[in-house]
Parts: sequence; structure tokens; C-alpha cells
Amino acid sequence: MCTVSWSNQPNGYTLFFNRDESRKRQDGVPPELGTHKSTQFICPRDPEGGGTWLLVNAYSLTLGLLNFYEADVNYQPAVRRSRGNLPLEYAHCKQLTEVEAALAESDFSSYPPFHFLAVGNSGEAFLMTWDGQEKVVSRPQWEDLPISTSSFKTSEVMDRRKQLFKSQMMEASDLIQRMEAYHTAKNPSPDTHAVLMTRPDAKTVSVTRIDVNHSEVKMTYCARLDDSSQLELPVTKTLSRR
Repeated sequence: MCTVSWSNQPNGYTLFFNRDESRKRQDGVPPELGTHKSTQFICPRDPEGGGTWLLVNAYSLTLGLLNFYEADVNYQPAVRRSRGNLPLEYAHCKQLTEVEAALAESDFSSYPPFHFLAVGNSGEAFLMTWDGQEKVVSRPQWEDLPISTSSFKTSEVMDRRKQLFKSQMMEASDLIQRMEAYHTAKNPSPDTHAVLMTRPDAKTVSVTRIDVNHSEVKMTYCARLDDSSQLELPVTKTLSRR
């Protein structure tokens, strides 16, 4: 239950990621700096598993994880590992090709199905989907956005969110402001279909923005503690770009 979109910018890109979670799950831990194999990165954390759903490193590489609900019902690994560990495992990678090669060689049989998104330093991207049987790689373009998942009325919700995105992004001016409005508004209706989603059992719990420019990478994280459109004050962390 997440929605992500991004846009190329001069010397980098801007990305937005809405995390939707069960109301039974603990609140996420705001982003902090970390290091893996001598590479610095920024990410929020899931306090239950210790992993993350979104990470950006000093090489301006963003790694994001979305659950693949449609395949979850068909594949339950005998030994279940947390998907949230995957972005951390590849946090040292410098380029998209390095991540793609590492994913191709990895065994995911102990992981429930997922979508793994990687966005490179100029906004180019690839998406690897693990359905429990095979890996499928695609290279999403602007016309494919947003990438969204939902455990509730999956096709209907995803179609509504895509239609809204395309209608709001038709104009060329103020693109980043319109993307931010898309990710922080309770549209489309009803609330169960909204990008800033609200359901009895789940809701959007945070909205995260990543900005990459010629000199730095920055993550801005806003938690959502209630069911309104109000977000908490942002927590921002930055790294010098390598």
C-alpha cells in the first residue's frame, strides 16, 4: 500500500513516496544517517523489523520497496525473511547497473513477493518484481507513473490514482509543487482510494521527499499521525553527493 513518483531535475531528480501501513504497526522511525560498506545513506526505519522501505545514498541512488499484494496470497515462504532488509543490503551500490546485477544474482525464495525500485542519479529507473516464482524487470518512464500498490480493490485503486496523476501533471509549470500536492492530498475520493489513504484497518503513515542536485542528496520525512490531511513537521537529513 504505497505510492511513488519522481521527476528528472537539473543535475538530479525529486521523488515522493507515500508509505501506507496497517494501523496495528508501530510508527516509523524518522530518517537517520547510516553506513554500509563505507557508503553513507539516509533512511527511515521500521521499528518492528529494523528495515526500511526507502533509502537514498551518497551516490544519489534511491532504493524503494513496495509490497506485491496480488502475489502474496499465492506464495508464502517456508522461512520468511523481512523485505525491509533488502534496501539496506544494497545500500552501498553506486549505480543502477550494480543494483540490477546484484538483484539478478540474489535468491529471494525466503522473501514474500515485492516490487524493488531503484532510481539513479539523473532520474533513470528500473523496477524488479518478485512474485514468488520469478523476477521480472521493467524500466518505468514518466508515462508509467505513479507506481502504486493497494491490498484493497487493487486494480480499481491503482487505476484511480494513475488517472488523477495524469490529469494533475498535464501542465508543464510548477511540476514539483503539483507532485507534492498529489502526494499530500486526500484525493481521489473515497478515502480508501486516495493517495493520502485512510481505511479502518490502514492508512498513509508518512510522506517522504528525496531531492538530488549537483552537490547533495536530501530526504524530507513527514509523519501522518491521524486521519486528516495534516502532516507532522518535517524531519530533514542531507548528505554530500559523491
